[in-house]
Amino acid sequence: DNGYGSVKSSYTARSTRTSTPDQQQEPQENYDLKNEFKKLQEQLKEANRKLVEAGLLEDSAEKINSSELLPVVRKKDREAKGMFEFQAEDVPIILKQLLGLKPKIAIKLLPGLPAYILFMCIRYTDYIQNENMLQTLMLGYGKHMKNVVVKKLIDTDIDIGILWLSNTLRLVHNLKQYSGDEHFCRENTPTQNEQCLMSYDLSEFRQMLSDQAVAICQAILKRMCIMVQPYAVAAILEHEAISGLTTSTPTSGRSSSSDLQNKKDNGISAIDQLLELLATFHRSLIQHGVDPQLPPQLFIKVFYNLCAHALNNLLLRKEYCHWSKGIQIRYNLSHLEQWARDQKLYDPRLTDALEPIIQASQLLQARKSDADMEGVAEMCNKLTINQILKLLNMYTPMDSYEENVSEKFITNITAFLTEKRKDSSNALMMDINETFALEFPFNPSKIRLEDIEIPEAIKLRMLKKI
Repeated sequence: DNGYGSVKSSYTARSTRTSTPDQQQEPQENYDLKNEFKKLQEQLKEANRKLVEAGLLEDSAEKINSSELLPVVRKKDREAKGMFEFQAEDVPIILKQLLGLKPKIAIKLLPGLPAYILFMCIRYTDYIQNENMLQTLMLGYGKHMKNVVVKKLIDTDIDIGILWLSNTLRLVHNLKQYSGDEHFCRENTPTQNEQCLMSYDLSEFRQMLSDQAVAICQAILKRMCIMVQPYAVAAILEHEAISGLTTSTPTSGRSSSSDLQNKKDNGISAIDQLLELLATFHRSLIQHGVDPQLPPQLFIKVFYNLCAHALNNLLLRKEYCHWSKGIQIRYNLSHLEQWARDQKLYDPRLTDALEPIIQASQLLQARKSDADMEGVAEMCNKLTINQILKLLNMYTPMDSYEENVSEKFITNITAFLTEKRKDSSNALMMDINETFALEFPFNPSKIRLEDIEIPEAIKLRMLKKI
């Protein structure tokens, strides 16, 4: 054994010395060194052979062959936990990148992706039990929704409001689905149940986000109603789509409240412009993955707003109160009803929202004699007594063949309606600011958190998926 070691060390020392380029040897010395090097190599070889025969050293050839026979051991990929690891100092950057996402980019990604990413960050703070990081994330998100989205951005870009309405609701649903509450976990897979939050109860944060969603939704509705308001008169009252009906009547000399119905914008009629605007709203809601129960609720308010503006204008415009105008109005309203059906917005409250102006158009077409009083009362059950009487008093016959509404009929129907509707409201104008309760049903997700990936469009390389 000592002999082997001395040969090996001598060989190593010699080989090191001969390989040093800085040493300049004489030709004879080089020749002697080469011979000595060759002898040492042979001695080392012989020493190795003896050690192998004695069983003190494994044959290198056999070692290679035996290793080839062993099964290959590969490192198994870890199953992702469905969370993103990050540092406390990364929180402002995470929020900035997520909340700065543009709607035109968001529609190309998984609907609700920012909410999934944020929730997976929340899961990490729950996993490491870091309450400060959790609060910074949640409060930072809520502050942005309140001060930026609701107060500023929706007024300039309604798509931003729709984008963050969708994501805020998805975040609320995720917080419920992974809360561990049995009521919200019924549709979870075993893996989803294992991924439930363990350290913190976030029910108060859920309520904060729900309130934010309501505020965003109301801001969106306000913006939508402002955008459709000019079409209430132009598309519903003034648009004349049925040819052959003359609507010329004596007027008070008052000019039209809108020139939109007489002037076509790039050849598009007012009703078509309105339908295109509604379609734009609906398309944005679908592209951003807003909960399916929400679009009908939004359009109920939009339809109500159109109805209120149209009816209030009709009640002030005597030149609109005649038979043929009633037909035109009803025809225009049928386009709105058909549009809702085409978009599969199956909610009876949509048609109900238009009922007052529908009934007003029908009253303009109806017979107006004492024999018709009960029929008029039933047909106009969504109109107040004052609204019915106002329309009857302003009604103008189209030609000599049509009689004026008699004072006797107005007196009789006033008494009839007063007796029939003792406790009903008697307002003249519809309340344009009528509010509607919003419902946000729980919508669990089937998307696996461990499958969520962050695209390059959202620059969050500091997040590490674990």
